[in-house]
Amino acid sequence: MSALLCESLFTFYAFLILSTVLWIGSHRSLRKLFKLNESESKEPSEDLALTLILGLSILGAAGYIVFWIYLINASAGRVASYATLAFTLYRLAHLKTFLSQKPSIYRYLMVLFVATGLFYLAALYMLSPSHYLSFPESYRFRDLPGDNELQKLLGSMLRKGSPIHPFYGDWLVSDRPPLLTGLYLMFSWDNQPLFYRAIAVVSQLFWLLGLFAFSTVWGTSKHAFRFIILGLVLNGFVMLNSVYTWPKMLAAGYFLLSLAAFRLWLAKRKGIAFAVLCGSCLGLASLSHAGVVFSMPVFLAVGIDALKNRDWTWTDSWRRLGLGSIALVVSLALFLISWKFFQVEIDPPGDRLLKWHLAGQENFTFDSLSMVIKRLMNR
Repeated sequence: MSALLCESLFTFYAFLILSTVLWIGSHRSLRKLFKLNESESKEPSEDLALTLILGLSILGAAGYIVFWIYLINASAGRVASYATLAFTLYRLAHLKTFLSQKPSIYRYLMVLFVATGLFYLAALYMLSPSHYLSFPESYRFRDLPGDNELQKLLGSMLRKGSPIHPFYGDWLVSDRPPLLTGLYLMFSWDNQPLFYRAIAVVSQLFWLLGLFAFSTVWGTSKHAFRFIILGLVLNGFVMLNSVYTWPKMLAAGYFLLSLAAFRLWLAKRKGIAFAVLCGSCLGLASLSHAGVVFSMPVFLAVGIDALKNRDWTWTDSWRRLGLGSIALVVSLALFLISWKFFQVEIDPPGDRLLKWHLAGQENFTFDSLSMVIKRLMNR
């Protein structure tokens, strides 16, 4: 029973969220605002890639804003949730009409997304106990920590209007980035665990959308993309991190979207809007899981390749690289500074994971990171 409920809710939320993302990314006014009209390609797959980059960046920003609304006032947050649900249900009701006006690649990607999630959930729930609302990851992956429940716990507390102190043992809210919590709050109206489970799995599968956008921008053929997807979907690491709902694959999805926007900005004759989208997606990746910082060197490789294959001359490099870099940094900073403000001013110190992974300080302490590192060096 729990397997059927989870798979049904996943399917509902997958179509609900994807229909909203595709509509947002295809909206003419929004494309005009980001000056993407002149950048649209006649190739359907590239147009879909641009749609995903724009749609998912706006969706993620909206989820982060909803987190802050709930933090300030739970009643206002519930209004935002109900408004979002009403709008997305309207878009879902018109999905068939929307897809009939789009190339077949749109339908292909939606089917691939939903089929991948259902395959993962079917494998996860296979031979599982029959008791109601049993979540198999609690015993399928017994050696993993309970980090996958922290975002749900925070969302439940914010929805009730409860204080965020104490949070979970000696863990603080500021120890974990809040994007998945924001998406959970935005698309649900109740604290039932199954809502979180379905929304979290849909969000984790954003890696598939990010991979499609990046592969398309890179020029990967459709035939090669099918083999890449097949290899990744059947990979145990990818499956585990897609259904064990700590938001690592959510971060991967937004990171791939940022790489796609980065390459479009550098290698193609695209506008500064793509630098803004790159910084936004990178900021959303950081607000999903801080581990994305270890992937930053990939930008150097993509940047070198993009500059080698650019279709613009160095005569306009100052405008392109200078103003674009400023736009990228500013859009990234808007996300990071606001979260740093929360960590420092609302729920300090917010750097427990840095102390843990860089200096081996597992237990909570208010000592600064530099002091903890100095103690480690003096041992």
